Amino acid sequence: MGSEDGAAGFVESVPAVESAELVSAGPLYKYRGSMANGPDDVWFWTVDPASVDDDAVTAAFEDRVGEWAAIDDARYVASVAAYDTEPRPWVAVLAAESTVGSMDHSLSRRQCRAVVDGVTRALQAAADAGVTHYTLSPDHVHASRTANRRQSSPTGGWRPPSPRPPAASERPRRTTHPSRCTGTIRRRRRRCTDSAQCPTTR
Repeated sequence: MGSEDGAAGFVESVPAVESAELVSAGPLYKYRGSMANGPDDVWFWTVDPASVDDDAVTAAFEDRVGEWAAIDDARYVASVAAYDTEPRPWVAVLAAESTVGSMDHSLSRRQCRAVVDGVTRALQAAADAGVTHYTLSPDHVHASRTANRRQSSPTGGWRPPSPRPPAASERPRRTTHPSRCTGTIRRRRRRCTDSAQCPTTR
């Protein structure tokens, strides 16, 4: 497939995809469409067809999608509907009614608390699994109104948005959260001082 590959080529080459409309093209191609066996409204991300032979790009994409899929059963993490590596790596994610970044109205204080709570819980679930978001923004916070009229906020965008591996300077330092340490805690530094008990701080 060449870099000119569009929605028709994507649908034709992936039997699991029923329909797709190209939304944006770049390092990642983004489509909106439906799966052949449901769900009917999903976002698709794939690597740029021109990069399909770049092992570093495809491996980085597959690693990140695998991490996302591993935590998507957490309540506030956007669900991965399907993913595959053929004909090029792609992932389908349940589409949102809207995102916090695209809203044309302000949220009430109660709704803001619900959104922040949802994002916090999503990031905590990810941290517990050793996964980092890297690109969190209002456009990655899915907003939908539930039956009790509270604002729910599953968090998506667990990169994809850049298929390249993060540079060493971008990777978060691995530390142990104070609540998991059994050694002495220096409150100011929030680091465990007992390296025998907390080896991840070394």
